[in-house]
Amino acid sequence: MSFMAFVTCLTIAFVAGFVVARKLTLRKVASSVIISKSQPVPSSATPPAAKASTRSYTPQKTYRDSRWQERDELFQGMVAEGILLEGKEWLITRCEKIYFDNLEKWFGHYCHIHCQVSLGRLINFPEQPEFSEEERKRFFAIYNGMAMDYVLVSKKNNKIVGVIELDDPSHERADRIIRDHWLDTIMTLARVPFVRASVTKLEEIPPVWDTRDKIRPLVAATKSEPLH
Repeated sequence: MSFMAFVTCLTIAFVAGFVVARKLTLRKVASSVIISKSQPVPSSATPPAAKASTRSYTPQKTYRDSRWQERDELFQGMVAEGILLEGKEWLITRCEKIYFDNLEKWFGHYCHIHCQVSLGRLINFPEQPEFSEEERKRFFAIYNGMAMDYVLVSKKNNKIVGVIELDDPSHERADRIIRDHWLDTIMTLARVPFVRASVTKLEEIPPVWDTRDKIRPLVAATKSEPLH
């Protein structure tokens, strides 16, 4: 072998070794980058002790279309998901309590006075062939959820003497105006003695007896003591 051929072979071997070494170096660097990315770097703002969450487990929200669920299915499903309910501490507001005390003073001798009574307890809704069962259920739902502020019941015969609604500024809202219109219509149709009072006139005696007598006339035993 000539000297030139030897030099040529040596050069080719050196170049080939350099290329192989270069590829191995690049592969090692790439592997170290991947490994470093896969290992999260702990934040300096979060101490190691805070890695484990102290929050209690919250079940994942389950999608449901309540329009197609039976009531028991809806009830059990929401209870299973941990529905939050809180009992009220007070039945009526301070303003309503002041008026309640006045009603006791004015009518307590003749009447029991009940607060926050569902209108569904005061109205009979007999079956009527003109309306379907679905229509009756929906109409009943409209007024059954209405709570009457005060219901006066005779101590003598347990008959309903009258219903009083105490109007405050919330009755000026658009939704309450519609609700009050429905209520007035229902009371008229059902012939329930109904009086509206105002929070601005808490010391004014409502015309309970006159309203009752106009709708359900009764003959008084004497002028000084109405028959209730």
